[in-house]
Amino acid sequence: MKLQEYLDAIKKCPDDDLHSRFGIYGSYPVLLSTDCETVLSILYNLKNYKLYNQLHGRKRDYYWFNYNPGTVNIVLSNQIPALFCSLDESEKRRQMRDFSSYLSIDFIQTKRSPMFIY
Repeated sequence: MKLQEYLDAIKKCPDDDLHSRFGIYGSYPVLLSTDCETVLSILYNLKNYKLYNQLHGRKRDYYWFNYNPGTVNIVLSNQIPALFCSLDESEKRRQMRDFSSYLSIDFIQTKRSPMFIY
């Protein structure tokens, strides 16, 4: 399946079927090949996302955003934990080399508006 066909199919799929049909579920990390500051800038400029917590460690920073209606949380970090990478060692090394940040999208189904249920 081509990427655009996949994206179109996901858009048409009811939320409750995303896991069974496409293997998509909440808190799934998305590896990014851009720096954390770029993503932060984008989220800050999207008026519906609000930063509600941040943690700065020695090696890793975390940022938590909430989508204004309260249906989505995003966690953004500037370092990729090895457990988010492939189990294949060569692929894991490539991912750790090629990606510099990640975000995790967590859907809050209890706050979902009934008008968006398919």
